[in-house]
Amino acid sequence: MPPERKSQPLPEHAPLVEAIKRRLDEKPKMTQASVSRRSGLSYELVNKYARGQVNPSYLHFMKLARGLELAPKELMRRVEELQKANSSTGGASQ
Repeated sequence: MPPERKSQPLPEHAPLVEAIKRRLDEKPKMTQASVSRRSGLSYELVNKYARGQVNPSYLHFMKLARGLELAPKELMRRVEELQKANSSTGGASQ
């Protein structure tokens, strides 16, 4: 098995990365592959969003929310909550 990559998300993408990670942790049977299937987005693109390498367009954000089994409004609420926490602590959330 290849070593795990340790790429860091771009700082402005960190709240979305954390929201995706937490959602996957909430639903143990949910994987990036299952998010990809439900959303209609490629696995590679879901993986890039989960690593914070790219920022989704509006349409892709909507599809990503569907893949995560969340209303877009709920995913946005989670991202904004994490963004506020990050800005008040001056760093990434734990």
